[in-house]
Amino acid sequence: MTEHPRLWLLRRRFNRYDLDLAVIPMSFVSMALASSFFGISLETAMVIASVIGLLAMLDGMVLRPPNATNGT
Repeated sequence: MTEHPRLWLLRRRFNRYDLDLAVIPMSFVSMALASSFFGISLETAMVIASVIGLLAMLDGMVLRPPNATNGT
């Protein structure tokens, strides 16, 4: 079974470091929405978003740092 050409282009265009960078603002937006919908205090939601962003940065910079073979 062959892969759809557009899916191949998306995989080639984005790598895991792009996803790591996308997780950080998405965590803040999602936790801000969660604070308004579920009644969580904004301070608690931002602390949770900060921890999620920190874990994404830790993954991208320390655990799996970019090198010549898997990123720039």
